[in-house]
Amino acid sequence: MHRYCDEFSFRWNVRTLEDAERRDAAVRGPEGKRIMYKSPVGKSLVEPKDGDQLPFWSE
Repeated sequence: MHRYCDEFSFRWNVRTLEDAERRDAAVRGPEGKRIMYKSPVGKSLVEPKDGDQLPFWSE
């Protein structure tokens, strides 16, 4: 629900901007923020180390 409200508040706040300006504002929005993902449900075959790619997960 909070994402739905955030989207509509963004639309309201930038309603006077042109399309290109609105696009630029949307792209700049997440700048400096980190996307956090939840851990997979299955067990890990290999424990990752810093800098490693994500391991394959078993079911």
